[in-house]
Amino acid sequence: MSWSLQTVPSGLGALIIGLVPLWVVLIDWGRPGGMRPSGRVMLGVVLGFGGVTLLIDPTQTSGGRQLDPVGASVIVIASLLWASGSVFARHADQPASQALSAGMQMLAGGLALLVLSALTGEWARLDLGGVPPRAFMAWGYVMVFGSVAYACYLWLLKASTPAKAATYAYVNPVIALVLGSVLGDEVLTLWTMGCSVVVVAAVLLVVSK
Repeated sequence: MSWSLQTVPSGLGALIIGLVPLWVVLIDWGRPGGMRPSGRVMLGVVLGFGGVTLLIDPTQTSGGRQLDPVGASVIVIASLLWASGSVFARHADQPASQALSAGMQMLAGGLALLVLSALTGEWARLDLGGVPPRAFMAWGYVMVFGSVAYACYLWLLKASTPAKAATYAYVNPVIALVLGSVLGDEVLTLWTMGCSVVVVAAVLLVVSK
Protein backbone atom coordinates (compact mmCIF):
# COMPACT_ATOMS: atom_id res chain seq x y z
CA MET A 1 0.00 0.00 0.00
CA SER A 2 2.76 2.43 0.96
CA TRP A 3 4.69 1.65 -2.22
CA SER A 4 1.62 1.96 -4.44
CA LEU A 5 0.63 5.37 -3.03
CA GLN A 6 3.71 6.83 -4.72
CA THR A 7 1.84 6.53 -8.04
CA VAL A 8 -1.82 6.12 -7.01
CA PRO A 9 -3.83 9.02 -5.50
CA SER A 10 -4.50 8.46 -1.79
CA GLY A 11 -8.26 8.78 -2.28
CA LEU A 12 -8.31 5.99 -4.83
CA GLY A 13 -6.02 3.93 -2.62
CA ALA A 14 -8.48 4.23 0.27
CA LEU A 15 -11.33 3.34 -2.07
CA ILE A 16 -9.61 0.17 -3.28
CA ILE A 17 -8.74 -0.83 0.31
CA GLY A 18 -12.49 -0.58 0.93
CA LEU A 19 -12.67 -3.95 -0.83
CA VAL A 20 -11.27 -5.65 2.30
CA PRO A 21 -14.64 -6.35 4.00
CA LEU A 22 -16.02 -7.79 0.75
CA TRP A 23 -12.96 -10.04 0.32
CA VAL A 24 -13.22 -11.16 3.96
CA VAL A 25 -16.86 -12.16 3.62
CA LEU A 26 -16.23 -14.07 0.38
CA ILE A 27 -13.06 -15.83 1.64
CA ASP A 28 -14.68 -16.79 4.95
CA TRP A 29 -17.62 -18.16 2.96
CA GLY A 30 -15.46 -20.09 0.47
CA ARG A 31 -13.06 -21.73 2.95
CA PRO A 32 -13.70 -25.36 4.04
CA GLY A 33 -16.47 -25.29 6.60
CA GLY A 34 -17.01 -21.62 5.92
CA MET A 35 -19.98 -19.63 7.10
CA ARG A 36 -22.43 -18.31 4.53
CA PRO A 37 -23.08 -14.61 5.17
CA SER A 38 -26.61 -13.49 5.87
CA GLY A 39 -28.44 -11.25 3.45
CA ARG A 40 -28.07 -8.36 5.91
CA VAL A 41 -24.29 -8.77 6.05
CA MET A 42 -23.99 -8.86 2.26
CA LEU A 43 -26.23 -5.81 1.96
CA GLY A 44 -24.06 -4.01 4.53
CA VAL A 45 -20.84 -4.92 2.68
CA VAL A 46 -22.17 -3.73 -0.69
CA LEU A 47 -23.72 -0.60 0.82
CA GLY A 48 -20.51 0.23 2.66
CA PHE A 49 -18.38 -0.08 -0.47
CA GLY A 50 -20.91 2.05 -2.34
CA GLY A 51 -20.76 4.68 0.39
CA VAL A 52 -16.96 4.81 0.24
CA THR A 53 -17.16 5.05 -3.57
CA LEU A 54 -19.45 8.08 -3.30
CA LEU A 55 -17.36 9.52 -0.48
CA ILE A 56 -14.13 9.37 -2.46
CA ASP A 57 -14.93 10.51 -5.98
CA PRO A 58 -12.23 9.10 -8.32
CA THR A 59 -12.69 12.01 -10.74
CA GLN A 60 -11.72 14.43 -7.96
CA THR A 61 -8.85 12.48 -6.42
CA SER A 62 -6.92 11.57 -9.56
CA GLY A 63 -6.12 15.21 -10.33
CA GLY A 64 -6.41 14.54 -14.03
CA ARG A 65 -3.61 11.97 -13.91
CA GLN A 66 -3.80 8.64 -15.66
CA LEU A 67 -4.24 5.85 -13.13
CA ASP A 68 -1.16 3.67 -12.78
CA PRO A 69 -2.44 0.12 -13.44
CA VAL A 70 0.51 -1.54 -11.69
CA GLY A 71 0.11 0.49 -8.50
CA ALA A 72 -3.66 -0.02 -8.45
CA SER A 73 -3.27 -3.75 -9.06
CA VAL A 74 -0.80 -4.05 -6.20
CA ILE A 75 -3.32 -2.41 -3.84
CA VAL A 76 -6.03 -4.85 -4.97
CA ILE A 77 -3.66 -7.76 -4.32
CA ALA A 78 -2.69 -6.27 -0.94
CA SER A 79 -6.34 -5.99 0.09
CA LEU A 80 -6.91 -9.61 -0.95
CA LEU A 81 -3.86 -10.85 0.98
CA TRP A 82 -4.83 -8.83 4.07
CA ALA A 83 -8.33 -10.30 3.98
CA SER A 84 -6.92 -13.82 3.56
CA GLY A 85 -4.58 -13.29 6.52
CA SER A 86 -7.45 -11.96 8.62
CA VAL A 87 -9.53 -15.07 8.04
CA PHE A 88 -6.50 -17.33 8.61
CA ALA A 89 -5.57 -15.55 11.86
CA ARG A 90 -8.98 -16.32 13.30
CA HIS A 91 -8.42 -20.09 13.02
CA ALA A 92 -4.62 -20.47 13.19
CA ASP A 93 -2.79 -21.62 16.31
CA GLN A 94 -1.29 -18.58 18.03
CA PRO A 95 0.43 -17.81 21.35
CA ALA A 96 -1.91 -17.35 24.28
CA SER A 97 -0.50 -13.84 24.77
CA GLN A 98 -2.18 -11.39 22.39
CA ALA A 99 0.72 -8.95 22.71
CA LEU A 100 3.24 -11.68 21.83
CA SER A 101 1.19 -12.76 18.82
CA ALA A 102 0.89 -9.21 17.48
CA GLY A 103 4.56 -8.51 18.15
CA MET A 104 5.71 -11.63 16.30
CA GLN A 105 3.66 -10.72 13.26
CA MET A 106 4.79 -7.09 13.16
CA LEU A 107 8.46 -8.01 13.68
CA ALA A 108 8.29 -10.60 10.88
CA GLY A 109 6.63 -8.10 8.56
CA GLY A 110 9.13 -5.37 9.44
CA LEU A 111 12.13 -7.63 8.84
CA ALA A 112 10.72 -8.80 5.50
CA LEU A 113 10.26 -5.19 4.37
CA LEU A 114 13.78 -4.24 5.52
CA VAL A 115 15.22 -7.03 3.38
CA LEU A 116 13.04 -6.06 0.42
CA SER A 117 14.03 -2.39 0.73
CA ALA A 118 17.72 -3.39 0.73
CA LEU A 119 17.28 -5.56 -2.36
CA THR A 120 15.54 -2.74 -4.26
CA GLY A 121 18.28 -0.21 -3.41
CA GLU A 122 16.19 2.04 -1.16
CA TRP A 123 18.87 2.15 1.54
CA ALA A 124 21.25 3.88 -0.88
CA ARG A 125 18.70 6.65 -1.43
CA LEU A 126 17.93 7.16 2.28
CA ASP A 127 18.85 10.60 3.62
CA LEU A 128 17.95 10.84 7.30
CA GLY A 129 19.08 14.46 7.36
CA GLY A 130 16.42 15.36 4.84
CA VAL A 131 13.58 13.87 6.89
CA PRO A 132 11.70 16.63 8.74
CA PRO A 133 10.98 16.26 12.49
CA ARG A 134 7.25 16.17 11.75
CA ALA A 135 7.75 12.99 9.71
CA PHE A 136 9.58 11.34 12.61
CA MET A 137 6.73 12.36 14.92
CA ALA A 138 4.18 10.84 12.53
CA TRP A 139 6.23 7.64 12.32
CA GLY A 140 6.42 7.46 16.11
CA TYR A 141 2.67 7.97 16.40
CA VAL A 142 1.91 5.17 13.95
CA MET A 143 4.50 2.90 15.61
CA VAL A 144 2.83 3.27 19.03
CA PHE A 145 -0.87 3.67 18.31
CA GLY A 146 -0.81 1.61 15.12
CA SER A 147 0.66 -1.30 17.09
CA VAL A 148 -2.10 -1.02 19.69
CA ALA A 149 -4.74 -0.84 16.96
CA TYR A 150 -3.32 -3.93 15.23
CA ALA A 151 -3.34 -5.90 18.47
CA CYS A 152 -6.97 -4.87 19.00
CA TYR A 153 -7.78 -5.99 15.45
CA LEU A 154 -6.26 -9.42 16.06
CA TRP A 155 -8.24 -9.76 19.29
CA LEU A 156 -11.45 -8.74 17.52
CA LEU A 157 -10.91 -11.34 14.81
CA LYS A 158 -11.18 -14.07 17.43
CA ALA A 159 -13.79 -12.42 19.64
CA SER A 160 -16.12 -11.60 16.76
CA THR A 161 -16.45 -12.46 13.06
CA PRO A 162 -13.99 -11.43 10.31
CA ALA A 163 -16.78 -9.52 8.53
CA LYS A 164 -17.41 -7.36 11.60
CA ALA A 165 -13.72 -6.80 12.29
CA ALA A 166 -13.08 -5.73 8.69
CA THR A 167 -15.64 -2.92 8.80
CA TYR A 168 -12.77 -0.67 9.95
CA ALA A 169 -11.96 -0.26 6.23
CA TYR A 170 -15.23 1.63 5.82
CA VAL A 171 -14.90 3.73 8.96
CA ASN A 172 -11.33 4.89 8.31
CA PRO A 173 -12.20 7.29 5.44
CA VAL A 174 -14.97 8.83 7.55
CA ILE A 175 -12.59 9.35 10.47
CA ALA A 176 -10.01 10.84 8.10
CA LEU A 177 -12.57 13.35 6.84
CA VAL A 178 -13.55 14.40 10.36
CA LEU A 179 -9.93 14.73 11.49
CA GLY A 180 -9.11 16.68 8.33
CA SER A 181 -11.91 19.08 9.16
CA VAL A 182 -10.97 19.47 12.84
CA LEU A 183 -7.18 19.47 12.58
CA GLY A 184 -6.48 20.49 9.01
CA ASP A 185 -9.14 23.12 8.34
CA GLU A 186 -10.48 21.03 5.46
CA VAL A 187 -14.05 21.62 4.27
CA LEU A 188 -16.63 19.04 5.38
CA THR A 189 -19.51 19.33 2.90
CA LEU A 190 -23.08 18.10 3.13
CA TRP A 191 -22.22 15.54 0.45
CA THR A 192 -19.41 14.00 2.50
CA MET A 193 -21.55 14.01 5.63
CA GLY A 194 -24.38 12.29 3.74
CA CYS A 195 -22.01 9.64 2.37
CA SER A 196 -20.62 9.14 5.86
CA VAL A 197 -24.12 8.40 7.13
CA VAL A 198 -24.45 5.72 4.42
CA VAL A 199 -21.14 4.17 5.48
CA VAL A 200 -22.07 4.14 9.17
CA ALA A 201 -25.46 2.62 8.34
CA ALA A 202 -23.70 -0.13 6.38
CA VAL A 203 -21.43 -0.90 9.33
CA LEU A 204 -24.45 -1.10 11.62
CA LEU A 205 -26.04 -3.63 9.24
CA VAL A 206 -22.95 -5.84 9.39
CA VAL A 207 -22.42 -5.70 13.18
CA SER A 208 -26.07 -5.96 14.22
CA LYS A 209 -27.57 -9.30 15.12
